[in-house]
Amino acid sequence: MSVRREVNMPLSRKGHCICPESRHRGRAGCGSPTGVFGALLHVGSSVVALVSALERCITRALLRQIKQALATLRIISTSSSIGKESASSRTPSSLFPGTADVSRFGIFGDAKKGANLFKTRCSQCHTLGEGEGNKIGPNLHGLFGRKTGSVDGYAYTDANKAKGITWDNDTLFEYLENPKKYIPGTKMAYGGLKKDKDRNDLISHLKEATA
Repeated sequence: MSVRREVNMPLSRKGHCICPESRHRGRAGCGSPTGVFGALLHVGSSVVALVSALERCITRALLRQIKQALATLRIISTSSSIGKESASSRTPSSLFPGTADVSRFGIFGDAKKGANLFKTRCSQCHTLGEGEGNKIGPNLHGLFGRKTGSVDGYAYTDANKAKGITWDNDTLFEYLENPKKYIPGTKMAYGGLKKDKDRNDLISHLKEATA
């Protein structure tokens, strides 16, 4: 003899069963245990769906915020780059009289100290002014942007002519450290300036005095 287990099911106001099993709908207290669990599962799945929907909404909102933040960073980065380019276009000599920039090495020189260095180390062999003529070494007027071995009337060595470089901040910085090493075979007897600061100071003076 089987005994039927009675279970109180959720009822509507009219007393009809509202469990999710379709065969029970409309009946007053179907009494099926499956109906109870089904109702709970139905409610649980609704909550899960709601949470998932909220997660998707939050995720989309976060993604929008991240995209906006990245766009803002790109704008700031672009503005910063433009600012740096504008600043780099202004030479230190125009901002601070008596200094000149050394582009490759990022060091500023003191033109006044460079003038003293030129007087004690270089003036015996070189002149700076336009039309002053050559001495033991060539006249240096118009030095920056000039090719090696190109001063009219000066007898350069073949090594100097063959070097084929253009004089600028970078090439002078290396040359002045050790002329014979930079141009093997040159007749320039000077041993060079070993300190970076001295070379930068001298280059700063030359840039102003030979222009």
